[in-house]
Amino acid sequence: MRRKHRDSAYFHLQKEKVEKNISCWKILVNYLLVIFAAVVLAYGFVTFLCQGIRMNDSSMEPLCHQRNVLLVDKISYKIREVKRGDVVAIERTENKNTMIVKRVVGLPGDTVAVVGGRLVINGKQTDASFSYSYIESEGRLTEPVTLEDDEYFVIGDSPSQSEDSRFVSFGDINKSEIKGRVFYAWVDHQGKKVTNGD
Repeated sequence: MRRKHRDSAYFHLQKEKVEKNISCWKILVNYLLVIFAAVVLAYGFVTFLCQGIRMNDSSMEPLCHQRNVLLVDKISYKIREVKRGDVVAIERTENKNTMIVKRVVGLPGDTVAVVGGRLVINGKQTDASFSYSYIESEGRLTEPVTLEDDEYFVIGDSPSQSEDSRFVSFGDINKSEIKGRVFYAWVDHQGKKVTNGD
């Protein structure tokens, strides 16, 4: 009888150990599933919706400075067109590892020029409220440039510190190179909304 009782107790202990092991495995599997789901969601968020990038030069001052963090909306241009004045993140075909940030000043079909240091679009001078309204180095804009159907003309808010569409080495950009619209900048430990469009 005692032996039967010992066997029963031993069997009961073994059963509890097995159940504990199964319970530990269930918890571990649940944690792994949560981590996997978080990674998939984060990847989807960065790939399709929004991405943080770091400004790598001072061409967009005073809007943002070198090493500031910017948030890029990657879905806007899938449902609406790029507007003049939008601040965009660009990934050049020849350099897919770097995002460049510039402001769109010329849209497909526009004619862009610099006359007397002022940016002129379709025969009209740009509003003086933009920091790029006075340009010392016109680059290829000594003659008017007319954009093709899928081309955009971009410039930095600080033209004297910007390599942009004014120069042959940079040129016009294609719609496929525009990866998103910059909508938020983290500048000097403070966040600020980025002014875009007309």
